[in-house]
Amino acid sequence: MIFMLPFHADEQAFASMSSDERNVLVERHLAFRAELAANAQVIDGRELYPAHTAVTTRPLPDAPTSPSPPVAGPSEVFTGYHLIECADEATAVALAEHYPMPEGFGYIEVRQVVSSWDYTPSQETVADAAAIWERYIDLDSWPRWQQGVRAAELNGPFQSGAVGALTRVDGRQVPWRITEVNEGMSFCSETELVSGAMLRTEYVLETLRGGGTKIIHRADVPEAVGREFGAGLYDELRHSVAALVADVEAELSEPGRVGRV
Repeated sequence: MIFMLPFHADEQAFASMSSDERNVLVERHLAFRAELAANAQVIDGRELYPAHTAVTTRPLPDAPTSPSPPVAGPSEVFTGYHLIECADEATAVALAEHYPMPEGFGYIEVRQVVSSWDYTPSQETVADAAAIWERYIDLDSWPRWQQGVRAAELNGPFQSGAVGALTRVDGRQVPWRITEVNEGMSFCSETELVSGAMLRTEYVLETLRGGGTKIIHRADVPEAVGREFGAGLYDELRHSVAALVADVEAELSEPGRVGRV
């Protein structure tokens, strides 16, 4: 588990310390850093420049952001952090309790880093769910709509437990398996994009009251996967939904076809 230990302190109190007092505090911090390294994996740690040097940006109606001077706040401000990986929260808290903050100067938090997050692009189409489901189970159609995929293979029928591989457009093959299937409605899959980190994706079809279908691709993105592939992964997920809609609706426009797919 990964935890951030952000520390907040009274910068004016620190500024009033003598050089000898600051040296003692530096030595205590070095000892604390050694204790962290002995009991956890230290990923990062930084001290920040004083809060008055910060530039604050806030959204505006006609512009993405607007820089402004920092807003005056409490005497205890965010001054730095340690980022560690350890067994559990209890270990992180025990380490934080040894943080060398002079009494009355501030405090340190223990906050777990989010290990995964959801991304759920969706789009509506006039096509019915059956036509879209046909494309899910027809692996030959995947390169037409599944962005970044050149070929999809399974070792058997499209059902829970089936395993196979996805061939990426760059030629890499990545393990892939079906974890759950609700015939005609949804299925879930896992893809190992990074060793030991699984991208879990749920493909859901919702029938709309007035006709047509809402396509939802919900991805549970591990932090390691998001860090490795970044914005490209989110583009693929979003564009796959749009490409699936375009592919199924192209069939609607074929000469001689009447009604919905």
